[in-house]
Amino acid sequence: MKHGTISGYHDCKCEACREAWRVYTREWWRECHDGYRRWVDAAESRAYLRLLLTAGHRVWSIAQLAGVSAPTLHNIITGKSQRVRRDTEDRLLGIAVDDLPGGNALISSRQTRARIDQMQASGIMAKDICAMLGYPPSVKSVPLARYPTTTMRNHRRVSMLYELLARQGKVPASLLEEVGV
Repeated sequence: MKHGTISGYHDCKCEACREAWRVYTREWWRECHDGYRRWVDAAESRAYLRLLLTAGHRVWSIAQLAGVSAPTLHNIITGKSQRVRRDTEDRLLGIAVDDLPGGNALISSRQTRARIDQMQASGIMAKDICAMLGYPPSVKSVPLARYPTTTMRNHRRVSMLYELLARQGKVPASLLEEVGV
């Protein structure tokens, strides 16, 4: 227990703890009188979190950007938390949808798969593509080509590899213009 805190007031009635409790109570009543609420309905936060997730952010990256724990965000998303602290809601709503997502943000793998397919159509074997992307020798097929989404980091890796191979003349450079590189 730390003296001079509001949590210490319940166990200790020393002057420092009582003064901390008085300050806290005065502040709380003043906020109530002014119409300020520390807790608000979570519906707006929940809707905005779902929008951020649809845009490609992940829960843990949103948690890092907002300075909130991931379990708190999970509770808001699932509806377990019906109310959230006002400062938490302000931090969540402060994250822009178009903030650059981190390397682990999920994006559509359409362009990534198109580049991998073109590499294979140009005669580069899947095991060689895997080796150039840094996968262990035991990986024989390109794992990125199987899923409808991929991470931003993997998309960048495949794009850089394709651009390198296009400069070397091993794959057609026309695909770079078609997908917007």
